[in-house]
Formats: sequence, C-alpha cells, structure tokens
Amino acid sequence: MGLSIVSIVYSTGDPAGAGMARELMRMGTPSLEGVSLRGFPESVLEFEFLDERAPGEQYIVLSKHRSSSGQPSLTVHHTGNPTRRAEAGGDPLTLSIAHARLAGHILRLIKREVEEHGGLGEIDVTYEATHHGPTGVTRPLVFVEIGSTHKQWEDPVLHRLMARVIHEAVEDLISGSLPTCTTAAGFGGSHYPERFTRMAIENKACFGHIIPKYAIREGIDENVVRQAILKNSEPVKKVFMEKKAGPAPARRVIEKTSLDLGVELVKI
Repeated sequence: MGLSIVSIVYSTGDPAGAGMARELMRMGTPSLEGVSLRGFPESVLEFEFLDERAPGEQYIVLSKHRSSSGQPSLTVHHTGNPTRRAEAGGDPLTLSIAHARLAGHILRLIKREVEEHGGLGEIDVTYEATHHGPTGVTRPLVFVEIGSTHKQWEDPVLHRLMARVIHEAVEDLISGSLPTCTTAAGFGGSHYPERFTRMAIENKACFGHIIPKYAIREGIDENVVRQAILKNSEPVKKVFMEKKAGPAPARRVIEKTSLDLGVELVKI
C-alpha cells in the first residue's frame, strides 16, 4: 500500500464521520492524486493503527463531537493526553504530532462556510484543546468534528458543508498552497479556547497543540510542554500563554521550557 499525501479516515459506525465521507466521495475527493479515503469499524479514539492500515504523510480524521451541553458545533483539534489520565484512548502524558497550518486553515474555512451558508442557527466554530487518543501515530493528525448530538451528526447539510471545507483544504495541501501563518502552541483557556480560536480565525496565529487551563492545573509536566512545542509538522514559532493559565509554578515550567527550546513566549 503506497503512502498517500493525505489520508482521510473515519469510523464506519460514526454517523458524522461516515456522512462527511459520503459527501467527499460524491465530490470526487478520493480521486485527487495523493488522496485516500478509508473507513474502519473501530472507534476513532483507537486509530493507533493508521500508519499500517492507512499510510499517509498526514491524516484528517472525520468524527462526531459530543458535549454535555448539546451545543451545535463544528470543531478542529489535535490529539493527546496532557495529564496522567488517558480515559479516551492513547497513552498518558503523550501528545500526537500536530499540523498547525492545516488545522488553522480548516478552522477558517469552516468559519467562512458557516457565515456564507446562513440558516444554520447558532453553531459554534471552534478549536478544541488537545485531548483523547490516538497518541502513537507517527505522522501529523488533525481531527475535524461535527457536534454535538444526533441531530447534527446526521445532518446532510453539515455533512456537505464540512466536505466542501475538507475538499478545499486537501486541494491546498497537495498543491503546496496552504496559507502561511505564525505556527504556535497555546497554553490556557477552556476546552473550547475562545482566545486562541479568535486568533486563528483572524489569521494572527495557527495553533498546533493547545493545553487548557484544567490540564495545567493538574500539574503540567515539562515533557508535555516540550511535546506541545516540538511535536508539530513544522517548527513552532511562538508559544502563547494566558497570564492566568495556571498556578505560578506551572507557568514557570512553560516559560522555562520555551526558553530552553529557543521559542518566543508571548503572555496574553
């Protein structure tokens, strides 16, 4: 099996992922040179096998998003477990490889599509903080999700919207024309980091790993900070840390590690 430039993958049991995949097939996305589209019966949280079963230079994972609030949302995020807990796949204290430029581009395209489409009601377009598995894939990986209930997961309008976004992003990726941006790691914010999302949509930065305040408060590990900065498809140019990202000792770990790695730290 040859190595694709981009491998788009999903769980066949996931109505959101499978719905987006169907629309991509209708659009002919898998026929683009260097693109593959594959579904697997396993949960996306267990996609540790991608290197062997769907080899690609980078992965886009199509998935549903679930939240307790049920708020309709379209989200983009990277994977990993920044704390000692690994309750949804992957290994603890381990992050996957992020693709900041691709994730930021997808986020901006989703925002554009939502604004141009109309009639969708109140729907959030947001990064999520780094969370859940898989963590062992050796190539950059981006999750693209529809949330947060069956109503949205099964909505063909959202399937088509997201397929248009992914198709355009993939075309830009394989043609080498992803927009330039300041690649960054973020520390602070909630699970839905409003400030980092706004920065990306306004094209002030594009984020790889985002480590939220709740994870930092559990006691940030220096190795996790190093991973957040180093495990990226392209070098991180800046680290953005909220001034209230966590307790002072944790902020000092983030600051010192950034300095040690020679990356500019910006407090916001």
